[in-house]
Amino acid sequence: MIRAFLISGFFLLSGCSSLFESESERLERCQNKGITRDMCYQQDRADARAVLNRQSRVKSQHEKEVLSKIGIEE
Repeated sequence: MIRAFLISGFFLLSGCSSLFESESERLERCQNKGITRDMCYQQDRADARAVLNRQSRVKSQHEKEVLSKIGIEE
């Protein structure tokens, strides 16, 4: 159980810079690198989806482990 929380925390913090910036700050930083606002926005959304997907997989794996421990197999 603790391992699942550590893994979740790791994945959540893997995008650390975006945790402390607003969307407009991230888009502005991206534009300053010469990337269009639309491309920055699309990448920002893709990154957010990736974080949610990783968290969902970790949660799903944890649930499977718990069910297995109490003798319920899917």
